[in-house]
Amino acid sequence: MTEKELIEKLSQLKNEEPDQNWVLFCRQGLASKIRGLAESQPAVQKLNIAQIWSFLGHITFNKAFRPVAAFLAIFGLVLSSGLFTLAKAKDSLPGDRLYSVKIALEQAKILTTTSPEKKADLQSQIMALRLEELTKVVEKQEPMNVKQPKVEEAVGNLQRQMMLVKDELPKLDNANTGAKKKVEVAKRIDNNASQAEQTLSQVRAIMPSSETNNLAERIAEASDTASKTGTKALEMMVGEQGEAESGISQEEIIANLGQKIQKTGEKIKTLGQAVSSNSATSSQFYINAAIILDQSDEALIQARASLDKNDVAGALETLKAANEMVSSAEKLVGSAVPSEESSDADGSTKPIDSNASSTSGILPQDSVADSGQSSTTFIIIYSSNLNLE
Repeated sequence: MTEKELIEKLSQLKNEEPDQNWVLFCRQGLASKIRGLAESQPAVQKLNIAQIWSFLGHITFNKAFRPVAAFLAIFGLVLSSGLFTLAKAKDSLPGDRLYSVKIALEQAKILTTTSPEKKADLQSQIMALRLEELTKVVEKQEPMNVKQPKVEEAVGNLQRQMMLVKDELPKLDNANTGAKKKVEVAKRIDNNASQAEQTLSQVRAIMPSSETNNLAERIAEASDTASKTGTKALEMMVGEQGEAESGISQEEIIANLGQKIQKTGEKIKTLGQAVSSNSATSSQFYINAAIILDQSDEALIQARASLDKNDVAGALETLKAANEMVSSAEKLVGSAVPSEESSDADGSTKPIDSNASSTSGILPQDSVADSGQSSTTFIIIYSSNLNLE
């Protein structure tokens, strides 16, 4: 057979149809081989949030890498979760499966923000989101054994975010930010901190607490952080008040400080009522709390006197001393008697009233400086009278 004849024979094979039984047999054999090969190989793992941030943690120390890190984070999240999942994660709450995705997206946005004032403002916005999450978790209709850990997580998240916000304020000074921008950011932070104190106070009132959970302690710590954050913001406003372009007057600062003094007075009154109603127990916790409250009331009188003389710095420092005492007294009262349950058996709780005034909470423990009648004197007096169990 010549070469030409061979080519013609091969060309004729194009029109031949294979036997269907043979085709089916070959397909089954091929599928079996593929399955066996897949089983012999290790499974390909999907990217998860922890792996992404573990990797990014090694490259975000250098500011030059931060935009790249943020892009990699978002790209990794899209690959592992999908765009629909990312959109859905924005509405997730503590305890939800997608909540970690929401946090990761926020962190990616923070990494791309390099301006100190924009970063402080962004952290304050995220603080407001944590506050909104806490409200939604508390008001959600769930059995109390399901709701309780979610509320604890939400309170912890809020506290951590407030600490980040407070830490951003000194960076504004280091970056030589303009007085007007500092005051604008400080005002927003102070407003969010005040709202956080109010909400935490209401959560404390409507959520049950007992020796088997640490919700009351978490709320106390978060309230303390909220107050410190607000005080730090007010201190920045006081420091910038003398600048021509600060955009804030002494009258505005005096009014703000007066509100804080009034709020502290309400807390002293509320705690005093709690101590008086349990005076028959002769608990050392209540005795110590009563001593501290007396001294905090004296400090508050001194703060009002300083404010009446337009001594803003002196009033602020003395108020911080009073706040520290109130914080200690409230912790003592909280240690003596757990909060009464005010939630229904099915886990439903009263809605949080964003317009209600805060009547309880933990206030700052910042360092105290001498001013007029030394505010440090009050600390020494109340500390010397303590007899902790």
